[in-house]
Amino acid sequence: YRLPPGLHERPWRWFYEVGLRPVLPTGRPTYVGPEGIASHLPALVELGCGPSTEAGVPHLSTLHRIYGVSNPDFSFVFRAPEDNLLNVFATPEESYRRMTDIYRACAVAEPTPFYRALRDLWQRGHFVGPVITNNFDCLCADMGLPEMSLRRYDQEAYFPLYRDERQEEAEFDPRARSLLVIGVHADRRLAQLRARRRGLKVIYIDPERYLAPDGTPIPYPVEAPQDGDLFVQATAGEALPRLHALLTGEAPAMARLAHA
Repeated sequence: YRLPPGLHERPWRWFYEVGLRPVLPTGRPTYVGPEGIASHLPALVELGCGPSTEAGVPHLSTLHRIYGVSNPDFSFVFRAPEDNLLNVFATPEESYRRMTDIYRACAVAEPTPFYRALRDLWQRGHFVGPVITNNFDCLCADMGLPEMSLRRYDQEAYFPLYRDERQEEAEFDPRARSLLVIGVHADRRLAQLRARRRGLKVIYIDPERYLAPDGTPIPYPVEAPQDGDLFVQATAGEALPRLHALLTGEAPAMARLAHA
């Protein structure tokens, strides 16, 4: 086996190119209901972890706690006494179950009405191009939707460095008028920066909070919405069914989609 060129440099290069980023000043987006999205379609979709957690897939911070990166309160581990990684050796069977549970959850997750509405609107042409995502559960791909994976450390650092199967830089679908950003935070916004450069309207769907393992809500504001952006402050499961009903004229559609 021949190691890929530059393999030993990748963790440091990715950290520098992706992890260390300038934080944009927060602008003043316009808050709208889901119906306010309709006039800006067709849209590309950038999908975060919110719909995945609604389908029962733990979010990435679960792995942070399992591997000793963060504490139960989501603060990061910086001191050796707080690092529980050596418990892997003390309780290997329990640790193995804990480390693989997130993959088990991906394997058994069923598409929610959100995903069925997403596919239906994509098939109708309201959404175009591949679903831009950093998710690892492949729920969109399982439903036949094309996916553009943003962050593949074994290939390229991050979008827009993404290459397609022909090793060509992947472009935005020319039919798109907007980028619909659903539950995406922090460094994932690099796709949004590029969308703005291309003149696309950036629209967020995000509740700006998530739940701790004990059910406590934790504020989680979107990092840097800009002037001129639209913002639907709701969960994916709340917003997309309303948009679907408006665009299709099928008010009870989600009951049907839930069993499709």
